[in-house]
Amino acid sequence: MCGRTACTLGPDDICNACSYKDSNGEWAKPKWKDAPGGAQYYPSYNIPPSAYTPVILSGKHFGDETVERFVMPMCWGLVPSWHKGDPKTVAHNLNNCRRETMLEKPSFRHAFSKGRRCVVVADGFYEWKRDQKPKQPYFIYSKGNTLDSFLGESLDTELSKIEGGLKEEPLPGEKVKLLPSAIESTETASSQSSAVCPVDDTNKSTIEDADNSPNNPHWRGRRLLTMAGIFDIWRKSEDAEPMYTYSVITVESPPSFGWIHHRMPAILNGEKDIQDWLEYNKVPSQQAALLCHATEDLIWHQVAAAVNSVKNKSVECIQLFEPTEKSV
Repeated sequence: MCGRTACTLGPDDICNACSYKDSNGEWAKPKWKDAPGGAQYYPSYNIPPSAYTPVILSGKHFGDETVERFVMPMCWGLVPSWHKGDPKTVAHNLNNCRRETMLEKPSFRHAFSKGRRCVVVADGFYEWKRDQKPKQPYFIYSKGNTLDSFLGESLDTELSKIEGGLKEEPLPGEKVKLLPSAIESTETASSQSSAVCPVDDTNKSTIEDADNSPNNPHWRGRRLLTMAGIFDIWRKSEDAEPMYTYSVITVESPPSFGWIHHRMPAILNGEKDIQDWLEYNKVPSQQAALLCHATEDLIWHQVAAAVNSVKNKSVECIQLFEPTEKSV
């Protein structure tokens, strides 16, 4: 499943990082579109459902033939267009959508039939290994990235926009340090309980070689996760502002990741998959559903329990955590 993410880039950088080859074969940046009603996206290292996060969608959803792709903040937690009453009563139950039932379950079937497919972008997501006490959180992100690539001077400016920005003190016995580079780990593949995901030397990737950014003239930063999503449009009344909400599609995890959790987000690897997913007018639903599958193109490391609280939105959430004997 996917119940917490991190996304720390501002709108301009997100559009640069999500550049693509348009229908004319030229590099283009998606156009940022503000959410209706004044809802805001706030960059954060710790994003829960109900927050507004950046989502890529086809310009055709807005009747725009001049802009092929938009990036617009949407509320995480799908509210079906036909829902009556308080949207909060359903949104918290629909932040994930199982790939196996998305064409059948009423909550998603209507939106999917209308081609409301989107791509949810993030630095990474968190998952908790639950067969130990206390539960151990992990930060999961694309191969080719280093933890250093998630840090930058501009982030302080972006995070200053977050209201409150409250932070909890580390729990007793925790030791937090910064991971210089996840892909430099020399851990063996058998150490599944280790702090850092081992990476096979034969499968090392670099940011420049990442599927969604080769030769991108607008971006030389980290590779973002591009998760398959489905969105819907809800209105309180016919003349009310539309509320755009989305759900992250999940699939069964492969063995390499399943020891942490049996479900994971469906990652769209590469521009071709992203294009086919967004072009609902060319790629039918049944064919598009085949794009939602597990990926091995991820790495991860343990993080501190500070991420358990959604109040903590600081960089501490993604820093490498190595338990001391007292905290195990």
